[in-house]
Amino acid sequence: RDGKQIAVASSSGIYFYNPDTLEQRTWLPSQSAVLKIAFSPDGKLLAGAEQDSVVVWDWVSGERLLTIKPPDAGYVDHVAFSPDNTIVIGGSENAYCWDAATGDLIAEFPGVAASKVAISIDHQFVAVPREDTLQLVSLSDSTLVREFTFYNAYKTSFLPDGTHLVAAGGDIVSLLTLDGDVFGKIGGRNLLISEDGSSLVVDNGKGLIQVWRLNEFAFPQFPLRYYEYDNMENAINYQISKTGGVLAYWNIADLVYSKVLSPDFVQV
Repeated sequence: RDGKQIAVASSSGIYFYNPDTLEQRTWLPSQSAVLKIAFSPDGKLLAGAEQDSVVVWDWVSGERLLTIKPPDAGYVDHVAFSPDNTIVIGGSENAYCWDAATGDLIAEFPGVAASKVAISIDHQFVAVPREDTLQLVSLSDSTLVREFTFYNAYKTSFLPDGTHLVAAGGDIVSLLTLDGDVFGKIGGRNLLISEDGSSLVVDNGKGLIQVWRLNEFAFPQFPLRYYEYDNMENAINYQISKTGGVLAYWNIADLVYSKVLSPDFVQV
């Protein structure tokens, strides 16, 4: 693993490119269209949403390690890893958590889109958005630990320290404590946090992506940098490098379903 990869999911498999030259390095065939992909944080595994299955590969060797069918036998359009690489989150309208090594089901959250939930780094909590609340649920036994008012959250993420949470709802991205206290708000419709917790990416859904630097959880006054994109009629996907040095973003109008950077992608 050289630490510099761009993986692109498509209807015919997953393609890997050199980020410096954009030359294709290799290709990983799939049994059907791959709609979403995610590297594990340590860069060793790649998970894919293969229509009705969650698939885990050793992407270097190309070995297909797991093929997991959700209990609802439904469509799969989202995959993600827990911060410590051990859990795969997947599903569509129902969210599931599986052991990344065995494929055993750990937890399930009916009626909650898989793309909305997040797992804390210590496995203590799962953030589960409901219609007008945000719940913190125990991963070990699915019991409700804490609940506070938060309307229409559609994306959540824990900061690496495990004591802060970021949630997007409406046109606002909120930075919260685990008690639900809001200590900062940024206008935006979607979010992404770098693995080291230093950078927050906010997409306003209107052609502007901002990168905010988070230092010791002091609320930033101005974005570190921003990017504009042209086509505002199509959704934008994006991925940030581990330390926030590189941001990749693209339009789904292209015949590309998902694209991710390897976790240790270095700044170019």
